[in-house]
Amino acid sequence: MELHWEKAYKPKRKLYVLRTVAANGYEEFCNENGYDWHIRFDSIYRPLSNRALFYMPEKMTESGYSRLCGGLELGYSDMDKLPADCVSVTIPGFDVVDISGFDVALMEDIPRLMANAYSYAKLYIENEKLHVVSNHKLPYVCYMESANSLKVEIPVWSKKTKTEEMLTLDNMSKRDLYELAYRDSTTGFYNWTWLKAKLEQCEYIGLDRFVFAKFDIKSFKLVNNIFGREVARELFRHICDVLGHKDWILYAAKCEKDNFAMIIKDMPEEKLYNHLYSLFEELGELPSNHKYKLFYSCGIVAYDENETINTDMRIEDMAAMAQNLCIKNNVTELKLYTEEMKHRYVMAQKYKVELPYAIENEDLVVYLQPKYNPQNDKLTGAEALIRWFYKGGDILSPQYFVPQFESDGTIDIIDRYVLRQVCKKFAEWKVLGLPLFPISVNLSRHQIARPDLIYILCDIVDEYGVPHELIDFEITESAEFSDMSYLIGVLNDIKAQGFKISMDDFGTGYSCLGLLKDMPLDIIKIDKSFIDGIAVGEVNNKDMLMAKDILTIANHLGIKSLAEGVETFEQKEYLKEWGCHYIQGYYYSKPIPIADYEYLLKKAALGN
Repeated sequence: MELHWEKAYKPKRKLYVLRTVAANGYEEFCNENGYDWHIRFDSIYRPLSNRALFYMPEKMTESGYSRLCGGLELGYSDMDKLPADCVSVTIPGFDVVDISGFDVALMEDIPRLMANAYSYAKLYIENEKLHVVSNHKLPYVCYMESANSLKVEIPVWSKKTKTEEMLTLDNMSKRDLYELAYRDSTTGFYNWTWLKAKLEQCEYIGLDRFVFAKFDIKSFKLVNNIFGREVARELFRHICDVLGHKDWILYAAKCEKDNFAMIIKDMPEEKLYNHLYSLFEELGELPSNHKYKLFYSCGIVAYDENETINTDMRIEDMAAMAQNLCIKNNVTELKLYTEEMKHRYVMAQKYKVELPYAIENEDLVVYLQPKYNPQNDKLTGAEALIRWFYKGGDILSPQYFVPQFESDGTIDIIDRYVLRQVCKKFAEWKVLGLPLFPISVNLSRHQIARPDLIYILCDIVDEYGVPHELIDFEITESAEFSDMSYLIGVLNDIKAQGFKISMDDFGTGYSCLGLLKDMPLDIIKIDKSFIDGIAVGEVNNKDMLMAKDILTIANHLGIKSLAEGVETFEQKEYLKEWGCHYIQGYYYSKPIPIADYEYLLKKAALGN
């Protein structure tokens, strides 16, 4: 067990806790409250990162209740309606030592986990001039970092603190309270609580028209993983320093994680975009390594008190909605909030409710896009794609439901449905004596995080007696995985079961030769953005050179290649010359119904 340590400051906050009567361990807690206990907090806040198990101090535990609670922690200004069966507890601000890397199996015995964390914390801080706060004064918090790793927060205070009373608010000066409430502990810059107060008071401070913007750093986890947390903190401080010196920014704040927010002067749209792009260009390099480029996702809302929009939504939620639509890699994106975005979000929630009925009624239909060998133009397989015949009517474009389903994990249901439908067809084709070629199906990052994934996949495929080598699981290269060693471990488990593995969208995300070397890949799919430049403009343009180099690298590593989005004969001929193994695109075929693909199998059986 390799543990990692980090000291941080936790501001005053509110805990919503679900108490238990007899629970001393996680199993007993779930027996009393259910394994899905966290769902009842959805009405308050969605990110799972704020949900945790709390080992409460004795003085905060009422008679008859266990010290083990499940709950949610929120900033003090973000209080909302209390869920049923929960109580609220106010916690003062204090320092914590985060201890990461505990085995998830320790969750079964929460008191032992907390005792271990307490012991490790005492050893760690001996030379840090810190004291561990007694475990009967402040809560210990346990978070699930990944499928196999836990993080525990241990409250601490500095030796220079004369008494524990400094942990209370009573003995703090007004300046101390102001700094505690309105300053980010990492950067010293203003925090979201401070900026939120400005938004709430805009009419009193003369802001009747302004622009609100919220942005984050794309692929920030990679910065953390590659360069370390101190470099990440240095980056945060640099961003805050730049924001604080722009005269067109009225107010700015460092928000949660790698998010920042700004209240900007009202100005013409073109001028606004020029300012923002110039800002992100200035912030486009890591301060400690100018060769490492940074890109940003920014959501923008234009506010005019005389043109009230969406009174049921907060302006920060509008900006976040626009920000979440910035999905391209290696480019800074600015998205202006529109009412259409809200409409799409509402419709996506509606589709989510209707999804079980669509599956039951088989309104979700699998289409297959054939793949061909460019050397002989013969069929080699297909990719499974989903189509929704919405309520038996027109086809609902995936763009209206897939992005939202990917963000909340609902896509897992669709992925497993597609896998099952493909396996059903394989079983039918086997009985008919048709040739069987591999079919690729999507494997979302949410499914990869499941500890029981391999059992789920094998159960579905084996139910229909399908040989494992006929199923090709596609992972998307542009998806972020915070724990690459865990991802590689999962892929090795899948590979060990005889399945094929493809990397989709290669060249658009975390491309790294080291990762490519370590991943057990059968196929890399070259993204369409590279293919579009082939046979367009001058010979050997950058897209052509990139595509050719990717094919060369894949061949050297013994990985087969597939070019997607091929539309012209010229593109196909170049790829054939460069040694591309498979081609998928409109040159050969668009996505087609399964019945049409079955016709292709019958032709292949006849040698046509």
